Amino acid sequence: MKAVSLCCLLYFIILSAFSETIYVYTYEICNDEPVPCEFQVKEGILNGLFDAGHIVFDDISVSDRGNLLSGINIDKLIMDARSGGAYYFIGAQIISNLISLENKSECIESTAFYCLYDVSTGKLLKQGNTKMTNKENQLSKEILWFQLGLYISGEINYFYNKRE
Repeated sequence: MKAVSLCCLLYFIILSAFSETIYVYTYEICNDEPVPCEFQVKEGILNGLFDAGHIVFDDISVSDRGNLLSGINIDKLIMDARSGGAYYFIGAQIISNLISLENKSECIESTAFYCLYDVSTGKLLKQGNTKMTNKENQLSKEILWFQLGLYISGEINYFYNKRE
């Protein structure tokens, strides 16, 4: 039993030595109303970063801090990331609109704005945006939102790997 515990401890020590710790914050608006973070977007971001070897975490209790695009105190979120031991802070804001179609089905259009900050300096390293839709109802909104999260993590991973 001690051997298993020791192996687990060594695994996490080695993993943390070769990984970056990233704090993720998401804010969502659907049909112009703030909504609780959709699990699928955040899960897509967290999964994509974790699969790339990063240590990622978020804090559900801060989801009411507000809109990343208008007046939110980014410095406070960066301080939260720093106090959690993160090297980087990722903020993502997702704006979704549900549109009822003539055939009584529902279309969703989502636009994501994201940013990456270096926690030690507070410097903005990358920002971008993307848009996804399921106009032909090819994807459920859950899958669409998960893919949106994966896209954001892919952009961050690409930037991170390019810097090395």
